[in-house]
Amino acid sequence: MNRRLVPACLALFATVFLAAGCMHARIGHPAWLVSRQHRCYPLASYIIGVAEGANISDAERKARADLSNVVDQKYRAALSRARKSRSGDPDWFDVLSGARESVPLQSLDPRFALRWSSSDKSRSAAMLVIDRKQVSGMLSEEIGKHEDSCADLAGQASIAISSARDPSLALIVYLRALEARSAAERARVLFEAVASGELPSRRGPQVSELLGSIGKLLGSIELVTISGDGQRAEAQGSLALPLVVGAYLVSGREKFPIKDLPLVFLPPGNKDAVGAVTSDVGTCAASFQKLAVVDHKDSFIKVILDAGGILSRAGINAADKSYRAIFEHNTIGGARFAYLSPGQAARRVMILIEESHLGRRVAHSGLGNILGRKLARRGLLLVDPRVAADDLALTETIEEAPEAVKNHADVLVYGSVTSVISRAVSSSFVFCKASGKIKVVELATGKKLGAVEQALSAAGRDNKAACQRALEKLSGSSVPVLVPLAVGDGREKKP
Repeated sequence: MNRRLVPACLALFATVFLAAGCMHARIGHPAWLVSRQHRCYPLASYIIGVAEGANISDAERKARADLSNVVDQKYRAALSRARKSRSGDPDWFDVLSGARESVPLQSLDPRFALRWSSSDKSRSAAMLVIDRKQVSGMLSEEIGKHEDSCADLAGQASIAISSARDPSLALIVYLRALEARSAAERARVLFEAVASGELPSRRGPQVSELLGSIGKLLGSIELVTISGDGQRAEAQGSLALPLVVGAYLVSGREKFPIKDLPLVFLPPGNKDAVGAVTSDVGTCAASFQKLAVVDHKDSFIKVILDAGGILSRAGINAADKSYRAIFEHNTIGGARFAYLSPGQAARRVMILIEESHLGRRVAHSGLGNILGRKLARRGLLLVDPRVAADDLALTETIEEAPEAVKNHADVLVYGSVTSVISRAVSSSFVFCKASGKIKVVELATGKKLGAVEQALSAAGRDNKAACQRALEKLSGSSVPVLVPLAVGDGREKKP
């Protein structure tokens, strides 16, 4: 190559290179658009979204979408970590129930930090940022409000149950407290995802405490049939009398009526359910016109708490599986009403056994409960004695019971059971004697079908244990004799 041409080529190359550089600076990209960071907005203090567009408006819109995507990724990751770490919470209750997979960007107060346009206006870019420190303050305040609300509501619920004895109100307020706790935990996940600094320490009742209080409350609610049990349905499937149920709060040996408690009556197949709310005396009723009466094996109407109604009153989504699971995972004393189809033959049995143990009258007969379960397995229809309460109130002794209840059942099993301490060998070795006299009568004819009269003793480490063992022996000996008498076939068959 001619040495004279070298300087000329170099000069030409420099000219082209400089021209290209000037063009890049004129229509190229700012450095922060490519690197997604800026020295004025360090990533430790800011969450950044950037984008390029045909104009400023287009760039701002795309930068907002980019920032939203960044925040959502951080939030989903934090949510996943939080759910994996909830080993102390019940598996069936999701403390983060209701947590969304995306976060509304406007709630984090983003702002545009940088805007750029090329000199020929053919390209634009924008940077949108979230100040982590500012978000920390916002979320700390939100978490505090939810936790204060949780503590305040839990206190209100405790007062409602202990002072006012209003379990219906207490249940709703406890659920609100649980929702406040869940909202606080959701805010904590968001704090971990987008804020800076240490999370505020937890205060107030935690999830396990609230669930324990709710479970204890639900376990103290008892639903009992009052009237309408054992009816025979008409041809169209209607019942002549309404079904009346009572809701009570069981506290030791006492029962208190529960008002304003949502209940639901569930016919076979749970179709055409009827909802009702208890009155000031704790009762509510439901009427049925189109029950299944043909070839239906399960002729019972169940009464349970209306979980959806209770959650709606608490301001919680009634379809939320986590909250509905609270009712499914706690034992609630339910009630059920039996009914007969028009052509169905069933022997109706009423059990009326008075029990007095260690000088105290008990509300429910243990022997009667065991006998009732045995008879129900044999297909007999048990009639609740409360349906004949008005007639029984006119009697003076249990011996007058057959005449009083003859229009309510086919067979009456009645009598009394008592237990007394017969001998105390030492402070840890006691003998108790349990005795009972039970009769079985066919009410239509007044015929005495049979009777059982026994007295059995048992030992235990204290009065209560000895009494329990003696009663178990009495039941084990008496029930096999009473079952065939009530059934009427002369012998007891295995269920």
